[in-house]
Amino acid sequence: MGSLEAVRRFFPRESDRDARDELVCNALGGSARTLLHVGCGAGRHTLELARRGAERAVGLDARAEKIRDARLAAEEAGLASRCAWEVGDLLSFPSDEIFDASIALGYFDHLDAPLPHLQRLAALTRGAIWASFPRRWTALAPLRKLRTTLDAGYVRFYSRGDVIDLFAAAGAIERTSILELGEDFLAVCNPVPTAATIASFATSSAATARSPHGAN
Repeated sequence: MGSLEAVRRFFPRESDRDARDELVCNALGGSARTLLHVGCGAGRHTLELARRGAERAVGLDARAEKIRDARLAAEEAGLASRCAWEVGDLLSFPSDEIFDASIALGYFDHLDAPLPHLQRLAALTRGAIWASFPRRWTALAPLRKLRTTLDAGYVRFYSRGDVIDLFAAAGAIERTSILELGEDFLAVCNPVPTAATIASFATSSAATARSPHGAN
């Protein structure tokens, strides 16, 4: 077994990641009518949340081949009408839509300057933001660093203080909860309501009230 294969045996810890992903899907499934998933990859989480009731799930990823796979998976699952897919970067994402929730799992791992991305995410979200951050002081962090270096990539690790400081610097976050889950921190935050998010919420509520399924 080569050195790269030996390193890859240890990371990712699928059980930890599966627990994290299930936690997010359980929390948002059925409660978020619209959601934005940045760094969506092939759309696994986006599709699962659409399957659990999201009426509009938007997946954004810079890799065109991943978005192509996500579109195909949505069509095969019969979820194409609930999903939208965009190739691009969050900072240049041309949308004024405000989402009920947003998720960024594994997204902040690879950003050299994460603050503008968090600020943009907050501006696009009226409900909760769920984001993961790889923990700095774990036994497997050096192995991941080595693996990423061998793959000519970049990974950024965070202490709990780094995550707290990042959300504080974003300046538009009302409250933040941080859970230590395996190799990651899972942060859940609520952006401060703005005129845009309040107006979006009012529009969304009115549309729900007009819907034959909106009132029980």
